[in-house]
Amino acid sequence: MLTTVALIISVLLQLIAVVSALWLLRYARSRIAWMLIAVALVFMAGRRAIDMALHLGNELSRSIILLNEWLGIAISIIMAIAVIAIARILYTLNKSEQQREESEKRFRTLFHNSSDEIFLVDLKGNFLEVNQVAIDSLGYTERQLKGMNFKDIKTQKYIDAVDENLKVILARGKHTYETEHLTRNGRVLSLEVKSRLIDYQGQKAILSIARDITERKQLERKILRAVINAE
Repeated sequence: MLTTVALIISVLLQLIAVVSALWLLRYARSRIAWMLIAVALVFMAGRRAIDMALHLGNELSRSIILLNEWLGIAISIIMAIAVIAIARILYTLNKSEQQREESEKRFRTLFHNSSDEIFLVDLKGNFLEVNQVAIDSLGYTERQLKGMNFKDIKTQKYIDAVDENLKVILARGKHTYETEHLTRNGRVLSLEVKSRLIDYQGQKAILSIARDITERKQLERKILRAVINAE
């Protein structure tokens, strides 16, 4: 009796596994592998049903017994093929993950070794990432900057321009403009910023590269004063 109950439960569990395998088809990268697994599970349920019939003392024809044997062979072949297919998928995923890590490492290297300030912000101007040059120039820690918005480092003259620049970037996908940053110790930096809309971790973000043009601006003002004085 106990064996019969165990066989019935085994058949039911395998049928549930078949339904689960078919449900996973919509999400699986290899539909063939999961279809093969579903077929193998159906065959396994069939074998359990034959085993249960034999256990109950039912006389089965030689063809049914032969079918049971061939089902066992078919299950072995199908599962082997499915495992190979899944192994190939896992190998591809592992290789893709390695490539992603290498790409991220290269990005980090370029990001932190650039001679310009680099900011990665969300669509509202909140900082997601900042490079070491920006940290050194502004005088804040990385943690402090990641809790701030672009408006928090602008001079009063350019605070209102932040929203306008964001609108232009979202509309055009890129934008080049001049602005001023206010460091933690109150120093004003003049910068030329090139911003571009990018994909970052599955979402849209804005990558901005800011080049310090403070000396150039100071020189321009000196030249302008010299021209005015000369006139």
